[in-house]
Amino acid sequence: PGLVFGFFPDRGDGARMANFRISDQPDGLQLDVSLVDLDADNFVYHTIASGLSRTEVHTLEFTLDFVDGSNNDVLWLGVDDSTCTTFSASGSWEEYHRQWANNIPPITFPVDSIMFRVYNPPAPANAGGGILFDTFNFSSSTVPAMRGEGPPAAPQAPVATVDGQAVHVTTSAPATNRCQPVTSYTATLTPEGGGTPITLTGPTPDFDFGGVPPGTYTITVIATNIAGASDPSQGSTATVAALTSPSPSPSPDPSDTDGDGNPDDELANTGPTLAPLAAVALGLVALGFVARRRA
Repeated sequence: PGLVFGFFPDRGDGARMANFRISDQPDGLQLDVSLVDLDADNFVYHTIASGLSRTEVHTLEFTLDFVDGSNNDVLWLGVDDSTCTTFSASGSWEEYHRQWANNIPPITFPVDSIMFRVYNPPAPANAGGGILFDTFNFSSSTVPAMRGEGPPAAPQAPVATVDGQAVHVTTSAPATNRCQPVTSYTATLTPEGGGTPITLTGPTPDFDFGGVPPGTYTITVIATNIAGASDPSQGSTATVAALTSPSPSPSPDPSDTDGDGNPDDELANTGPTLAPLAAVALGLVALGFVARRRA
């Protein structure tokens, strides 16, 4: 009891910007994070996971996003893909350095390393035991800060492709908190000038609308997670053209009483030779038939 192992993102000289600790409790290992509580005017520990087996491998993850401004850094922690926690206020120790540490502005404490520390009274009887870290990954980059817990951000304006009466709609996945992934997307085609909107819902931001009536539509997409629905995306426009009816077949000339496709008293294109040739051909066929019978 009381044995604690800690790790801290810092700049290599002890100017810590967060504090995580693993302690051995009667029911197993426990992971806590220390945050600055401005109301309590002190550090306060929050338990992220407890009762973790001492004999199984556990994966601990955290991201710390530093955002310009006061008391708005975002801290995200995950344990074994089963525990997920986000602090979007007091996510780092920035307010400690700003308000309590008597630092002279400008206050800049970049993070480029991790400090590991064992503390509290030693326990010689436990020599040879401890916690094994067999994999450690660390990275630093400039990226948009992770979104705090809550509904997703609004998706980007969708892109629509029209093929006849089929409309394909797609957009990119919006920013959301890793603890609250998007579970569904809904696209809506709203007729301009009034009418009944057409909607589709699916697990990805890709939609195929079929049999869309002719007209011009405003297209929006929303994303939904466990916390609720996002604001609608900016609208895009798509126009479905009316189908062109095939031209009707020409009606027979009412003066064509003999049905030869030409007006009465007007010879067909092959009129001068077709009838005599046909008669000769028929005669030859008949003659040939008779000749064969005679033979």
